[in-house]
Amino acid sequence: MVLKINITVLTTTYNRADFLQKLYDSLGNQTDQDFQWLIIDDGSTDNTFEVIEKFLTKQNDFRINYFKKVNGGKHTALNYAHNYITGDVIAIVDSDDILVPEAVSTIRQYWDSVYENEKYATVVFEQINQSGVKLGQFPDKIFSGSDLDYRIKKSIVGDFAETIRASIFKSFPFPIYKNKEKFFPEGWLWTHVALQYNTLNISQTIVVGGYQEDGLTKRGRLMRLQSPVGLMKYYRLLENVRGISFSAKIKNALAFNVYKLSNQKAIHTLTSDEINIEFGNDTLTEKILKLPAIIIYYYWKKR
Repeated sequence: MVLKINITVLTTTYNRADFLQKLYDSLGNQTDQDFQWLIIDDGSTDNTFEVIEKFLTKQNDFRINYFKKVNGGKHTALNYAHNYITGDVIAIVDSDDILVPEAVSTIRQYWDSVYENEKYATVVFEQINQSGVKLGQFPDKIFSGSDLDYRIKKSIVGDFAETIRASIFKSFPFPIYKNKEKFFPEGWLWTHVALQYNTLNISQTIVVGGYQEDGLTKRGRLMRLQSPVGLMKYYRLLENVRGISFSAKIKNALAFNVYKLSNQKAIHTLTSDEINIEFGNDTLTEKILKLPAIIIYYYWKKR
């Protein structure tokens, strides 16, 4: 019996009406049209709904499902998507990205080879920017195994096009805090998954990435300082990953301390008691690096 994998292309969007047409066109150009395009609108105030409404009136070979929620940040939109995903596999594609014509068929091809093995949570591909430059590159054509070990040993950095088994994606909802921090790094999800499951990494491009001046990638440090607890959880997780280099451990502990200061002095997502409950005692590395973190915090605040 031939295994039939259902695929969901998941797009979260916020005030990106001007970019959705290009993504829609790239989906219409897919050589494999058997997929769901699930759009979660994170409270857009532009004409996103009208743009999507036009898409829905057309005769599409793929399925489109659109839902709108109160603005809360991309991580909350990803959580919101859980109840509406119909695919066995999810490709998270940003609203300013486009897919190459063979993207869906390539995702299906490689997932068909590993889907029945529940040890595999992700199949990861490469992506390029609009100038054709790779945003991240795997040194091997195909790698199968522990993604963390692979990236640590090969010193792999950059942005990639992750696809994930839907059941595992749903098992790692992003934490949401009382003041509604609007940024939580997706790396938290990918790291948790990589600690428990295997990956198939493919040196093949399926996404052309677009980075807007007011997008998450560009807003960078300011948004991160305004969402400190999510960053604390991420960097504490990275700090404790076995096998990372000493310099990486230092970097992660410093970042944890900087965002802890941001919570204490400016944002106040959690009280000191709540921080102690959430994170426990500081690690030895964090204790040693308190003074450098203070210097970095005030330096970042001035920039």
